[in-house]
Amino acid sequence: MNQPELQAIVSELTSFVGTPVSGAWQPRRDRLYLGLGERFLLIVPRGPFARLHLEGRRLRSPRSPFSFQGACRAHLHGPLRDLRLTPGDRVVDMIFGRGRLHVRLTGRRGGIWLLDDDGAVLAAYDGPAPAQLPALPPPPPLPSRALAIRFPIPERATVNEAAARWFGQRESEARRTERRSQLRRRMGDQLRRDRRLLQALERDLDRADQVEVERRRADALASSLHLLRRGDTEVSVPDPFDPDRRFLLKVDPTKRPGDNLTALYARVRRLERTGERVLEHMERVERRARSLEAALVVLDEVDDQTLDRLETLVPHRRKQRTQRDAGPWFTWVSDGGQEVLVGRNASGNRRLTFQRARSSDFWMHLRERPGAHVLIPCQRGQSPSLDTLLAAAQIAGTHARIPEGVAFEVQYTRANQVRSIKGAPDGKVIVHEERVLRVVRDPSVLQAWSRTDLDYLDVDALGEISQRSEGEPA
Repeated sequence: MNQPELQAIVSELTSFVGTPVSGAWQPRRDRLYLGLGERFLLIVPRGPFARLHLEGRRLRSPRSPFSFQGACRAHLHGPLRDLRLTPGDRVVDMIFGRGRLHVRLTGRRGGIWLLDDDGAVLAAYDGPAPAQLPALPPPPPLPSRALAIRFPIPERATVNEAAARWFGQRESEARRTERRSQLRRRMGDQLRRDRRLLQALERDLDRADQVEVERRRADALASSLHLLRRGDTEVSVPDPFDPDRRFLLKVDPTKRPGDNLTALYARVRRLERTGERVLEHMERVERRARSLEAALVVLDEVDDQTLDRLETLVPHRRKQRTQRDAGPWFTWVSDGGQEVLVGRNASGNRRLTFQRARSSDFWMHLRERPGAHVLIPCQRGQSPSLDTLLAAAQIAGTHARIPEGVAFEVQYTRANQVRSIKGAPDGKVIVHEERVLRVVRDPSVLQAWSRTDLDYLDVDALGEISQRSEGEPA
């Protein structure tokens, strides 16, 4: 706001002299509202849209108010007694029955200061109060275009109304442009991550394509199992489908021949499941990437409502947590939205089991091994599916760093069947009505699961938005 605009605004505001101040609100760090009768005086001291004018309504205050708001409410009382505009500069003093505000719309050095009746500084809008007002910088030379009012004043409209409309529109346009820029950056980052993920999934799929070779190796061992003796570390067996070809198989010398054959066929089944999950995961990622590409093309044309939805679908990535500010538990989420919570440490285990858990939830822990407490949230009267239980068991094994291919057992029960032991460490509990699952550590089971420090996009909703943006009716 330049000098002529501020002068016109202050001239109109003189009609409010004698009006008592009804309150002070600071919805954001960069702005303050003062209640004058039924209107609100908006003060924005810095930035490209620094201004001072009346508004018909105000923004809602945050849950945790700024300290400057409290200082204004405590020290500004009575009617507005005077408005003083410093000649040749964008500085306004607002004097009330008790206390006053010193407002500077002077660029980077602009600000709002609360003063007492003797001129001592009580508070500053953007931080701790200085001992005294900072020196006023000399006004910079202004271009000729800044020496006139820039906004049109319609007939029967006040200068304050015209300023509120003009500055509000320009600020909304700038905010919309910034939102689109940030959203374009987040969507581009997500698209690059998806492309890297697709490359990794293709490598996993290549490994899973070895299932036919592994099955032939298992069939070869099955047809020549009599050649294998306990204690052997490897065995050479002929291919039953090609007599001229032989397979050299490494085996576990501590296992019986039949157990080695069972382990080899189990590997074949794991590779088959891995291939199916990788293909499903690749399809989801490819669909999401296509939707992102389509949304990026039309991003500059979508309305504010669509921007709101896109911002929720492509959330900000969380910063890496440090040990100090880390939460009490980790959260894993499946592609279907099912959550599994894992205690981060002994204190997190206690809080997860005895504070977060509800009676309908299921609790899980490694059986006869140290490990984290695992919680599966469930609705009342429901139980987790077998797939969820197996995934939770794999998550427990992951956090316990159990090697791949090693068998282990987990115990699980309703959360209300877990009791603390008085005087025992946080992780020690008594479990009633336990059930036991025996599983083999297999990372491929968690192909459809991810930790919440990775983005989770609603692919279907994103695709719907991109289709609408391409011309389908909303």
